[in-house]
Amino acid sequence: MDHPSLAPALDILERLIAFDTRSSESNLPLIDYVRDVLGGYGIESTLIHDATGRKANLYATIGPSDRPGLCLSGHTDVVPAAGQPWTVPPFAMTRGGDRVLGRGVADMKGYLAVVLGLGMTGLSLARQQRAEDEDGVLDRGPDLLTVRAAEEVADVVRRWLPE
Repeated sequence: MDHPSLAPALDILERLIAFDTRSSESNLPLIDYVRDVLGGYGIESTLIHDATGRKANLYATIGPSDRPGLCLSGHTDVVPAAGQPWTVPPFAMTRGGDRVLGRGVADMKGYLAVVLGLGMTGLSLARQQRAEDEDGVLDRGPDLLTVRAAEEVADVVRRWLPE
């Protein structure tokens, strides 16, 4: 688990786990953090808030829009930990051997950490390569990153997707 290439994702995962994003709580602090991480790569994002203003979906488009691309999508909410037999603090990352424990590690904060820590590094390298290519163009189009407020309330989330 100490491989150097995992360090960015693990650092981000530690931060993501610490955000209390139970479905009853706001996800805005986590969304602001993700927006800052993306901004560090020069990637702009758009937020679309729910009717209460307490939750938001984040959308970031990377690359040209004149050809097909990929959509990487995850959600920020976690189910409550109350009444569950946690042996470690649920909103703190605990490392044990080759495992990482914490609320949301398997669904979806671990995925988001990999996308942000390793995927964005890959996109930065692709941009650098594109700048060095003769024609300056990659073969595929935009990559879209969506970070949604919720998984369980998909019908509500769909109502505040970008046009």
